[in-house]
Formats: sequence, C-alpha cells, structure tokens
Amino acid sequence: MLPISANLNYMAHKVFSLAINEYQTRLAHLEKKKDKIELLSLGYDNTVPTFFSNPTDQSIQQQAQVIMQIYKQLNIKETKVQIVIPDSVSFSHLIVMPKLKEDELAKAIKLQVDEIIPLPISETNIDFEIVTELPDNKILVLFVALEKKIADHIAKTIEFTKLEPISLENDLSVLGRFFAEVFPFMKDPSIVINFGFNATSFYVLNPTFPYFQNTKLIKIGLSTFLKDLKMNMNMEPLKSIEALKSIGFSTNGSVNLTPVISPITTEFINELSALIKFTKEKSNISIKHIYTMNYDTSIAHLSTVIQNSLSIPTVPVPLESILVPNPIVQTFKNNLTAFLPVIAGHLR
Repeated sequence: MLPISANLNYMAHKVFSLAINEYQTRLAHLEKKKDKIELLSLGYDNTVPTFFSNPTDQSIQQQAQVIMQIYKQLNIKETKVQIVIPDSVSFSHLIVMPKLKEDELAKAIKLQVDEIIPLPISETNIDFEIVTELPDNKILVLFVALEKKIADHIAKTIEFTKLEPISLENDLSVLGRFFAEVFPFMKDPSIVINFGFNATSFYVLNPTFPYFQNTKLIKIGLSTFLKDLKMNMNMEPLKSIEALKSIGFSTNGSVNLTPVISPITTEFINELSALIKFTKEKSNISIKHIYTMNYDTSIAHLSTVIQNSLSIPTVPVPLESILVPNPIVQTFKNNLTAFLPVIAGHLR
C-alpha cells in the first residue's frame, strides 16, 4: 500500500521494518522460518512529539536521528526499509465491489474515496489493492489514503537517514495480511483491538472470511487517558504513564485512577459493544473472543474490565506462539503485542 518504491520483491531477511506512531518508533529485523518467525533485532524509542502534528524540517531531522539511533544500537546491516504508520494518521476502508477492469475499478474507487475521506483528493495520496476475490463475481478492496504533506514528510525523513524506503503501509494493511496469511490463529469469530496512542482500531475477523470482515476506528487511545489524568489529577505525562501501567484499574494502588479513567473506558466499551451488535445484525456473526495489542498493556487490568463488561474472553494476541524462542522474545515477553505492526510490516 502507498508504495514509495515500485520494487517490492525483496526477501524478508533483506529488509528491516520501521513503525512510527505518535508516541513510539519501533524497528524490527526478522526471518520467516516455515511456520515460525525468528526475531533478529527489536527495539524502540520515543517518536518526536510533533512529528505528525507539525511536520517541519526540524522534526524531520530529529525523527531521523531517533530512527538512526535505534538502527545503530540494534546493529542492523540492511538498508532497505518497509515503513508502517498508524491507522489514526491515514484513512482506510474495506469495500466489496463488482469485479471490474483495473481502470474502471480505479475510477469507481476514486468516487468512493471522494465521499468518505474529509480531504480534497488533490491533497491526498490514494492507493488500493484487491485483497481477495469473493463469490458472485465480487472482490474485496482495501483503499488507503494519506495526506500528501504527511507522505512527503515521511519520505523526507527516510531520505535524511540515507536508508532506502521500499513501501509505506498503515496498520490495517499489514495486520490484515498478517492475520490472513501468516498467523491465522483465530478459530472463532473474534475482534482484535489495536489500542493505539491517539486512536483505536477494531478489526473483525471471521475464520470463514479471507480477511478483516469489518473495521472501525475510534478517537480514543492512550493519549485520551493521559489528557484526562492531566486535567483531573494534574498528573504530568511521565507520571501518568507510570501510574496507568502499574495501577490502572486497581483500587489498591498509591492513587485511585478509576474515577477518572472509568468514563473514558465506558465510552470505549460502548463503541466496541456497538460494533459487536452491528456484526451480529449485518452478518449474523457472534463474537466469541476479543484480542488486544499495541498499547494494551499500558493500562493495568484494562482487558479484565473489557471482559467483565462484555462477558467475552479478552486476552492479548498470542504472538509468542508463532515466535522462535530466543533472548529477544524473553526480553519483550510482557510487551510483545506492542511490536505487532512492525513485525507484520516486515512480512510482505
């Protein structure tokens, strides 16, 4: 999706992957070995806070330094990089369409995009791919749109690092491919919660359907909780992050966060519940499991609250089951799902 370079045929071990979200920058280098993934390098650091919100030459240089610092610390030798950005800074949509010729399909999708995205097409980079063919001469199409200024900002940042960009995709694109082709672990209809920093994506997976059956983006993420703690308890960001991770919904901590974070969580769960209801009514699918990823471990006991509210088993994506055991896996054992986008982005 959104290729910077047209040549996408590099072997997985000949590249590395880079995921930049609003809070953290993550790098991965790995090898696919039959039905397992071996992590060769994994690392992260904080993203420049204004990288997406205020794209300037200064943030380009600062973010390039962040990337190269991780790159050098991990001793990665590959220079070709596949890049992943969060759903929150892009616009993406799955559409079921008639099977058309490529030029006719492109025109039809542009009409759809014009109605869906809140930006002029002239200011937007648009790409699409046919995910799979469906019965009745239909196809499932994923389109992704990205503001040109953001796309240019990312391209200039990678240019500043002297690395060679191979592709640019968002979370939905790489995770859809990962769960469909690399790690189809779900046996029952499920929802994956990609709990991001500024927003959260819900992905509906049905084993009888070849990709995400439905998706939903809501503007609630880790930063929403941090802002409310700042507003209501005058907590600084670093203290808020530490308190959410160590205390969260516990009532036995040094401070009681529940009165502040419960209203946000209720809104979050209401959005999730609405999607579950919609999925049942539209597709006659009952969600049996909920899986969490990304910043899911940044709020202690969040999964338990979701599970108790919806009476649906809620656990992290079992990523470790597909990984070759090694010291890297052991080091990040308690936070592996945070690296799902960058791991998925490595595999094309």
